[in-house]
Amino acid sequence: LGRFHHSYAKADLAPLYAPGPAMDRRRFSRLLSAGSPVELGALAAGSALDPGPAPADMSSLEVMAWRHCRGLAARLFRGAQTGAGAAFAYLYLRRIELANLASVSEGLRLGTPPGELTGRLIPRAEGADA
Repeated sequence: LGRFHHSYAKADLAPLYAPGPAMDRRRFSRLLSAGSPVELGALAAGSALDPGPAPADMSSLEVMAWRHCRGLAARLFRGAQTGAGAAFAYLYLRRIELANLASVSEGLRLGTPPGELTGRLIPRAEGADA
């Protein structure tokens, strides 16, 4: 997705399916076969994305996925002070922090204007370009 889209073939990703209450194998297969970000967003709404407007492009789909995962991790971390859930949530929140640090350091190195740099952080500021 976005800058990390690697054009994997469906056959390469299909073995990564993990059964769960929000995702059966048929739905996972439809996600892998989606022909556009709008179609993918519609299929992922409620499981991998928060409900909302369909993404216009891959970059906005990436923003929606980061926002959804960050929200899940934050809720899990606040709701479970002990156990594996809290540990995984903490690790995911630190992963987001590292992504932000990498964006800031790269932006500073390239002389990116502050407003544009802020738009690249997770969570994205409302109305910021992705």
